[in-house]
Amino acid sequence: MGCKVPIQQAGMGDVSSPRLAAAVADAGALGMVGLTNAPLSYVEESLDEMRKMTSGVFGANFLIPGLVDDATGKVDPEFAGVVEAAASRARVVDFFYGDPDPALVDAVHAGGALVSWQVGSRDEA
Repeated sequence: MGCKVPIQQAGMGDVSSPRLAAAVADAGALGMVGLTNAPLSYVEESLDEMRKMTSGVFGANFLIPGLVDDATGKVDPEFAGVVEAAASRARVVDFFYGDPDPALVDAVHAGGALVSWQVGSRDEA
């Protein structure tokens, strides 16, 4: 993946800014920016900004409840496009707070990034 140290910053929802994630990436770890519920333009601008701020490895983090339609249980098609845009700009796209979804894996791979699922406890792992 290209990191110098085996540390991944948590996406932390909206708290993790591009500036923080870039600083983590500059320190040799995997910097993550939280992008849940962000519109496409914000995702593109944030990750393009990060590319200018760091040559380190960074990724995008999404919370599953913000991507899945509650009525159908399926990934909202609009967000699948957002995820793919993130994957075309970040090395890793990470998801949290939900079960792995093949449609999201496909969207990330279509964008050219690695995909991962974060767990919040030993039981979830």
